[in-house]
Amino acid sequence: MNIFTRPAVRTGLIAAPALIIGVLLALAFTPQQSAGVAPPATVEQRTVDGVCSQVVTSFDGTTTWAAPLGESQLRRVDRAQLGLTGCRVDPDPNRR
Repeated sequence: MNIFTRPAVRTGLIAAPALIIGVLLALAFTPQQSAGVAPPATVEQRTVDGVCSQVVTSFDGTTTWAAPLGESQLRRVDRAQLGLTGCRVDPDPNRR
C-alpha cells in the first residue's frame, strides 16, 4: 500500500495547503492601520481678514486653516491674518 493512498495522509496533504492559503487570504484582506494624520490641536471661532470663521490649528502650532462660518472648505491661512478670538455680530448692518 502506497503512503499517499492512505485516507489520513491524503486528507492532510489537502488540508495543510488549504489552511495556509486561507491564512494568507485572511491576512491579505485584513485592513492595515496606518499612522494617519493627527487630529487638530484647537478648533475655534476667530475673524480671518474681517470674516467670522472656524479656525483649525495643528499640534505644532505652525499650520492654520480657516473656513468662513457656514462653509466647509478649509483653506490655509497665515497666523497674521487672524483677528480676535470669537466673532461679534453687529445687529445694525449699516455700521461697517
